[in-house]
Amino acid sequence: MSKYGTMIKLSTIIKFGNMIKFRTMSKLRTVGKPGTVSKFGTLIKFGTSPLTVLFVATLFSGLFTGCDSGFDPKKNYEEKYLVNLIIKGDSIDQIAVVSRSFNVPGYNPNENTESPFIEGAAISLTSKFYGQTYTFRDTTSTEIGGKYGKPAPIYKLSSMRARPNDSLTLVATMPNGKVLTSKCVVPQVVDIRLSKTYISTVTNNPDEKALTVQWSAPPEYLFVPRLVLYYATDKNGVVKGYKREIPLKFVDVNGELKPVFPGVTRDKILIYDYAAINKVMLDISAGDYDKYSYVIQDAWLEIVVTDKNLANYYGSTEGFLDDYSVRLDEVTYSNIEGGLGVFGAYKVTSRKLNVEENYVQSFGYRSRL
Repeated sequence: MSKYGTMIKLSTIIKFGNMIKFRTMSKLRTVGKPGTVSKFGTLIKFGTSPLTVLFVATLFSGLFTGCDSGFDPKKNYEEKYLVNLIIKGDSIDQIAVVSRSFNVPGYNPNENTESPFIEGAAISLTSKFYGQTYTFRDTTSTEIGGKYGKPAPIYKLSSMRARPNDSLTLVATMPNGKVLTSKCVVPQVVDIRLSKTYISTVTNNPDEKALTVQWSAPPEYLFVPRLVLYYATDKNGVVKGYKREIPLKFVDVNGELKPVFPGVTRDKILIYDYAAINKVMLDISAGDYDKYSYVIQDAWLEIVVTDKNLANYYGSTEGFLDDYSVRLDEVTYSNIEGGLGVFGAYKVTSRKLNVEENYVQSFGYRSRL
């Protein structure tokens, strides 16, 4: 009797600007063959948005144990192709990465010196909305493949902006003629509802203690929301712009107030405590007595909405967004027919909120309104 397995190590990093807001790491055990390693990564840049989501899934060979010394776990090794394409709903630039599994001489995947990234593939994307098929062009990237001493081949499309609810079909033909396919539907734009359409904690209602944000969307979607305050300083004729994400609230951790941000969620409601908004407004000028040099511009609410494919991928690697899910022998989600990988899409819904002038002036700041 023999046992063998592959350990999957996933890091999901979500960054707003230079500040890391969310980071998790999960380890899952799945059936596989020692010495057979697949690597794939997709860098998702949210167009002009400062949000960057990096999905990197790396499969490491596991430990092999067995009582039959004559058994060769790599005897039936079969090469697998991988395609990763995340449609960025706020950009016309789409990037696909194609790679393959590889078979090392022994059982240590680090022995591999051959790049797994594939050049010479033919990648096409068909849009039902536009009634057109688009062809990706070959290019290279220095962001991946550095281990192998040269830029990795990637595939780029710069002529299509995804439309909400559009049905997309991916066809990837490998150099040897093998065809991989997949489908996805671009998420719809969510309808945002606010308890106030502007930023101010001034109220005559003693029970009003928070700004509430709600939206409607299908249950299979996943969301990454944030509320950002934009402001500037004007000192001696030198103007500098800044931004600060507003947390939902602050909590006391060992006597120190720590911000709590929304992170990745399936919830369709956010509650921003007025106390948290006030603290952010105070903190931006902490230690500076020249309050009048601060100019408050506006705030932007952004909600990144992923389709069910990206949501399922996240769920298969990071659990179901609660503290009670335990995943055993679960295979990382793939929706590529004929191979492995992820084909999904996201959209960004934004809403501008003016910062009420009297509220701004109560801190000694100026308003650009």
